[in-house]
Amino acid sequence: MERVDKYINSIYRNLKVDSTELNDLKSEMRSHLAEAIKELKEEGYSEDESITIALERFGDKFNLEGELTEVFNIKEDNTITLILLSLIYIPIAYSIAYFTGPGTFSGISLLIILIPVYSIYTILLIIIKLKKHIVINKLYEFTKFCFIVYLVILFGKLLFPVEIYPDLSRSSFPDIDVPLSYKITTIIREILYFIPLGILIPIVSKRFKYLKKVILLTVLILVIKSIFVVIISLLGMGVYRAIFIDLLILNVIGSLFGYGIYSISKKHMKLNF
Repeated sequence: MERVDKYINSIYRNLKVDSTELNDLKSEMRSHLAEAIKELKEEGYSEDESITIALERFGDKFNLEGELTEVFNIKEDNTITLILLSLIYIPIAYSIAYFTGPGTFSGISLLIILIPVYSIYTILLIIIKLKKHIVINKLYEFTKFCFIVYLVILFGKLLFPVEIYPDLSRSSFPDIDVPLSYKITTIIREILYFIPLGILIPIVSKRFKYLKKVILLTVLILVIKSIFVVIISLLGMGVYRAIFIDLLILNVIGSLFGYGIYSISKKHMKLNF
């Protein structure tokens, strides 16, 4: 099977993914080729002939290498762009809230403005793919759209509405006892917020295929959220919001649940992403 290994290595040599993922991809292709070779041998071909035919059916290695690299690069660049767009829009939204005067800027405004912008971006990307004769995976594109909508809603829930009352301070609020039912509702809500992240991000981006990277992304989002909350409070642009470590832990648990759902679904359902 030395020819098969050389063929696989030549295809994946320029692919920029981590070593664990690269080995998984190679192993998957090796299994497909081994199965094809086995079927050909059962049809009466020699091992040498079976390998030659199987490799020919998979296609020219140079064309496959170029197509594979291009598809992976487009997917990764697109995912990074989605996350950056969501992050860049946060200070813009806060600025809008501040300059529109006292009151609130609802998180729903994020959806109203950003979703049409993303839709135009997606259409342009599909046109580029069609021009380059790249096969468009409709299920993947739909999942990607769901992911950006989720990101916008997530940031909208975590950071908005923005309370623009500069003269309002922490002393304006008396200490109150929080009912147990409210605490339970908060726990469930904080977990639910991040379940979709654990499900969608491994599908949208192979960079986040592994659990530790999903956890790191969750922590990064929470750190960014906390920084913005502190900055806004210090600038007197909004009321103080406490940052609780236990809520951060609940958010991480949510992403773990989501990743668990993704892993189970991947094992029991043949999803082509």
